[in-house]
Amino acid sequence: MWLSRYGAMIRIVCFLSSLLALGVPSAFSQYAGALPALRQGSVARTHIGYDLGDLPSATLLRPMHLILSQSLAKKNGLVALSIAQQDIHSEAYHRWISPEQFAENFGASKEEIQDITTWLQSRGMKDIEVSRSHTRIAFTGTVPNVERAFQVKLHRFQVEGEEHYANVTEPRMRTALTGTVSSVEGLNDFDRRPPGNRTVGRAAADAGGEGSAKNLGPGDLAILYDIKPLYAEAAGGGQATIAVIGTAAPSLDDFHAYKKLFGLPANDYRLVSVPGTEVATTAQATVETALDLEIAGGIAPQARLVYVEAYSPFAGAAYVIDNRIADVLSLSYTACETPGPEDFAYESLALQGIVEGITWINASGDSGAAACDEPGAAAGAISGLAVNLPASLPEVTGVGGTRFANLSSTYWSSSPASGGTTALSYVPETAWNGLQENEFLTASGGGSSKDFFKPGYQSSIEDGIAAREVPDLAFDAAEKSPEYVIVTGGRLELVAGTSAATPLFAGITALLNQYLMAHGSLQTPGLGNINPMLYRLAQVAPEAFHDITTGTNRVGCAAGTVDCIDGSLGYNAGAGYDMVTGLGSIDADKLAHAWGTADIGASTILLSAASAASDGTVALKAEVQASENPSPGMVVFSWTNPSYSNVPAEFARVAVDADGIAHASVIGLPNGSNAVTAIFEGTTSLLGSVSTPVVLHVEVTGQPPASVALVDVQVAFPGGINLPLAALVTGQLAAPTGSVDFYLGDALIGSAPVSAGTASTISATLPPLGVNVLTAHYSGDSNYAAEISAPVSITIVGASPVPSAAPPAPDFSITVPAALSISSGESGNFPITIAPSNGFSGAITLTCSGSIDGYGCSVPTTVTPKTSIQVQGTLQSMALGILPIGALLSLGGWVRRKRRWLCGLAAFGLLLQTGCGLTVNRSTAAVYPLTITAVSAGIQHSSVIVVTVQ
Repeated sequence: MWLSRYGAMIRIVCFLSSLLALGVPSAFSQYAGALPALRQGSVARTHIGYDLGDLPSATLLRPMHLILSQSLAKKNGLVALSIAQQDIHSEAYHRWISPEQFAENFGASKEEIQDITTWLQSRGMKDIEVSRSHTRIAFTGTVPNVERAFQVKLHRFQVEGEEHYANVTEPRMRTALTGTVSSVEGLNDFDRRPPGNRTVGRAAADAGGEGSAKNLGPGDLAILYDIKPLYAEAAGGGQATIAVIGTAAPSLDDFHAYKKLFGLPANDYRLVSVPGTEVATTAQATVETALDLEIAGGIAPQARLVYVEAYSPFAGAAYVIDNRIADVLSLSYTACETPGPEDFAYESLALQGIVEGITWINASGDSGAAACDEPGAAAGAISGLAVNLPASLPEVTGVGGTRFANLSSTYWSSSPASGGTTALSYVPETAWNGLQENEFLTASGGGSSKDFFKPGYQSSIEDGIAAREVPDLAFDAAEKSPEYVIVTGGRLELVAGTSAATPLFAGITALLNQYLMAHGSLQTPGLGNINPMLYRLAQVAPEAFHDITTGTNRVGCAAGTVDCIDGSLGYNAGAGYDMVTGLGSIDADKLAHAWGTADIGASTILLSAASAASDGTVALKAEVQASENPSPGMVVFSWTNPSYSNVPAEFARVAVDADGIAHASVIGLPNGSNAVTAIFEGTTSLLGSVSTPVVLHVEVTGQPPASVALVDVQVAFPGGINLPLAALVTGQLAAPTGSVDFYLGDALIGSAPVSAGTASTISATLPPLGVNVLTAHYSGDSNYAAEISAPVSITIVGASPVPSAAPPAPDFSITVPAALSISSGESGNFPITIAPSNGFSGAITLTCSGSIDGYGCSVPTTVTPKTSIQVQGTLQSMALGILPIGALLSLGGWVRRKRRWLCGLAAFGLLLQTGCGLTVNRSTAAVYPLTITAVSAGIQHSSVIVVTVQ
């Protein structure tokens, strides 16, 4: 899968070139119009080589979601609540809110909701449903209505043998709604998928090798991670609820068989289906469903289990959170980050989830540090360093993979105990990397985010990285080692990967909830975001963690591709936190006992500002007060002006100094009242805090500057292509006009007019290899002064080939004559014509269905058309055995004469022709349709012949 940060740019060029070739203006199409774009990219850019053109109007689109924006006041209030809910000294501590309370305090207003739903209805949308939290609006629509409403064009794609659709232009909405709607989710059906679930594909009982007796059931995992003591203390997690999200239909028979196999109570799951869902039937989705339910239900056997059947992982997560149906959300589906509003739609969900008390667990992936490449790809990574989302969300706990480093009898028994348990104690672990078993591009997912800054709880990780780091924890995920036993399709199978480690930890989290309730630390289930406490406990109760210091998630990469050094990319495990196994695995019993003993200190932040200068520049000072030094925490400054934009704009992120002070300045505030806020993000030992807003009144004199910013810029491009260039120009007065010049260093590489706030073009010259600085220079107009964007450093690397469009799949056609007339009591035959195409050479099974009284229809059972060939059909009468010999000879002569005539009708050219025998006895004169069906490896075609018996 081509998800390279610069491979995607090749596709943009191909895409833009194709638009220009079709006579579409460069701004970029008739769909751009005069409405503002929602500034969200299209996943189509990563699949441009597989574009099959316009999506047919009759295509059924899945439900979509409008993601609604939040004002600065609501956003800050949400952050403040999430902090207070983790502060043991606060009245809000662990007082989770309902979706309706979320809507009242942090969701869109009733007026905004009404405005948007009226607009959707006016555009022909159906099934409009407002989320209980007033943060999303679901709807359905036809292809023409969606294209008109959002001024997009939808195309078909065929990727890895699957048909998909996606928008190839950015969605746009009328200006009055752009401050309320941040993005549209669901304009494509390229979903996040299980990271591999590494199905071994053999019966567990037949799994040979050194570890064959050590495959993992719930009893083994309970010994290995010291879960067993919690069963007595936490009653199996009986009051906690786990929601498992999947896209396939679950099997209650498989679930019962798994529970019975390991001597566990049935405790059936509850099935919930998200409206609009058509379940997936792929083997991977089916196995994923079984392993998620069975492992989570095996680790927490008494927990309430809910299986949420959804048409997409986002829809499933939204359903769980908006209906608050669980305390723990287990999601094994994942995909690499694609920075933009669609990724931040997941963060909106996660923020709502944590203030409702939901703990979200997600797999970090099975591609090592190359999350944008498919697990198991033998050619090596081509897409550079990347991590998976939702695991990279600061509000989600990302789970990576380990391998047990010792299979000796010291740790494993050769004689299974009750429930098939063979583990004797904790087994030392190393990082999981499939290279140990010659599995390419298979390792514990981990690295640093391109979407999110490092959260305060990770501030103790002193590695110079400013981004959110993944994973947080790791558990066994290795293949061809002790593997997880599941039941799927009535069979025992072995699975591995972070897809298995995720429901394992979800089950442990449910037990943790129940333990804390049993000991009075919780009144009702729900822990919200557990990451701050995990990192705090790693400091004060390290015995609760198994620090994994050996191994790597480095994978092979193609020479000359981004981040590829000496043929590999990735990270090494080491002492303390690392981007391979996180904090390590856990001792569940020790973790539960330590949970109530650790305290994360509180903080307060005070914001002050000097008077605004005539150009709108303001000096700001934020002072953090806490019981200990708040360094190395970070402070984020943001502002909003309701008359200009209700959407908050962050303008600085500054480190707190040794005195607890963070200084910043804001330049170019618009006319009117501007609310400025500072948020302290906290540290591993301190919770964050939100300042009281400071209102700054600005009266700008003279010509105000516009704001110009480069958009959709990637950090690396392949050499030998003309770069796609885009800049966003905004201002507080009338819409800016004029033009933008793009410079690479001192060289002018392209110019474009400003249209609807955007200037877009393709570079006029090929950029040189190496590091370059890109800037956008706005010309100014009668309302605004000229302005230059902040510079962006990009690297031009060696060119990489663009994947060609997927070739048409091998296929064949089948035709028969429309009609055949025979006399009652006589036999006849007719030709079947099979024409292979696109290199088809498989075996085809033929069947004949339909009935004629007293007659039988027969066809050759199997034909294999490797080259053009003609196969002769036969005629046979079921009544021949009772005819006189003279009648036999007479019939035989008729057959020979008629066969030459009938079978010669269709012999020509490159077609493969097969004869069909129709055995005829006496019948009532009538008309009978017969269906001839041809099947080969999932391909099925039919053709109908109408037989008239005279």
